[in-house]
Amino acid sequence: MNSDAEETGTVKDALDAIKADIKNEYTARNEYFNALSDDVYKPLLQLKDHYAQNNRRVLSYLQKRKKKKKCRLDAKRTEKKKNTIQEATVASNQLFNAQNSGVTSTQVLKVIAYFSVYKILRILYVLERGWTQIDIEYNIAARSTTATQSQQQWKERDDEDHADWSRENARFNEELTVILQGMEANEFSRLQAVGDCLRKWAVFTTNVCANRNYDIQSLAQVMSLVKPEQDLQAFMAETLAKFPPVHFCYLFVFAVVREQRKFVILKIIIIMYTHILCIAYVSQSSENINLNVGEEMTAGYDLGSFSRQSFSTSLTAESKSVDGPTLGIHHLSHTDVEGHAVIKTNPISNNNNHRSSITHSLTDQPQDSTNSISKLFTGFKLSRRVR
Repeated sequence: MNSDAEETGTVKDALDAIKADIKNEYTARNEYFNALSDDVYKPLLQLKDHYAQNNRRVLSYLQKRKKKKKCRLDAKRTEKKKNTIQEATVASNQLFNAQNSGVTSTQVLKVIAYFSVYKILRILYVLERGWTQIDIEYNIAARSTTATQSQQQWKERDDEDHADWSRENARFNEELTVILQGMEANEFSRLQAVGDCLRKWAVFTTNVCANRNYDIQSLAQVMSLVKPEQDLQAFMAETLAKFPPVHFCYLFVFAVVREQRKFVILKIIIIMYTHILCIAYVSQSSENINLNVGEEMTAGYDLGSFSRQSFSTSLTAESKSVDGPTLGIHHLSHTDVEGHAVIKTNPISNNNNHRSSITHSLTDQPQDSTNSISKLFTGFKLSRRVR
């Protein structure tokens, strides 16, 4: 929309401005939605897919790590259980086959020291052998030595397990650190993308509002310059210039000045009264008479300065022997070249070869004609005061 508005405007300019404003708003809205779709919606969709993909990758890695650890623990437990069952089986076989295999009592007690389940077997074995108190004390000393050795073995095994756990924990911390860093980067990219999209949304919305504010101000300026009265007058003048009125279509002349308006109305009344007298006269005559009283009566007024141009009176009456009379009918028109209002008397004639006319000019004797007309309207008054 052009912001350099003219000093004056018309209703057409206002309608054109509204049309242009609607087009601008439609274009701005389309650009706004396209910008939101390209710079906000599509990046958010890409971010959604990327974020979901990273989360799925992290979750899959964690599940694999958990499954791997579980498998390692299960394998270790299975191995430990297998070793324990194997040792118990060997000890049981040695207890039941001690005499045949030539196993010493020290070895049997060593086995019994590991497995309290076989206490009854140990007691039975001791009673069966008939050991003395010295032998029992010796066996107890051997047993404590074996327990000390067993404790040392368990300690070494515990240290080995602790070292394995430390290595596993360090590896787990490294893997978990990588996972947490990936999750942090994923969240950071998500927040940054959302923030950029929100800023773009705010910028686009602010731009649309600013453009609409500018368009509304320009439209209001154009509307404020519209002058309806002047535009209506110009429209009427242009319309009358394109389509000029027919000369007998107007019966009134509007004058602003009071005296001129009175004068024009009085002349119109005189013309109408003269027509009435002419019609009455022709209807009473039985011969073909053409009565012409005065010349053409014309009154011209400049509608701009209301100056009088000319004045004359013409009355023509024609009668025919067969077809009837031909009357002169007065009409009021605006067909003057200079834009003057003119009152003319135009005759309406019938097809008749025999005509007779009697002409009496009022312009040759203006004083007599004026006196005769004034005598006709002696005592005539208007119905109300004309302003």
